[in-house]
Amino acid sequence: MFILVLHGPPRLDIIATKTTNLSIKLTLTGITPAMNGYKYQTVFSNSSGSAVSVPVTLTVNVQPSPFQPMTLNVPPLLVLLGQLIRGIETDNANDTETVVYSLFGIALVTANYDGSGNFVSATLFGFSISNWVWSL
Repeated sequence: MFILVLHGPPRLDIIATKTTNLSIKLTLTGITPAMNGYKYQTVFSNSSGSAVSVPVTLTVNVQPSPFQPMTLNVPPLLVLLGQLIRGIETDNANDTETVVYSLFGIALVTANYDGSGNFVSATLFGFSISNWVWSL
């Protein structure tokens, strides 16, 4: 059995569990991004004595924020269509977006947008329609 204490500002609450003779699982709680770069030392002690580690630097990796869908610049005719039939948006791997307007499972209009949300093209029943038509 051993006791583990971390010294450094602020004090951290930890749980250390000996999992095998060679490894220790360490769980830290109460860590905030502001604590990135703090230095800590560990004091191990048991009935035989104690040992102090060299100072180590705490590195806090912040999780990225959840994906936010882009704002689409939808042409007026597709805005009207969207009022009648709900489109299903698909985010593509190449940072573009596709919106499919379907009725009873049949794709009526497929609209494509670039990575900035700008309208690129659309098809009606699979046939390409000039972009000026969608701006009416």
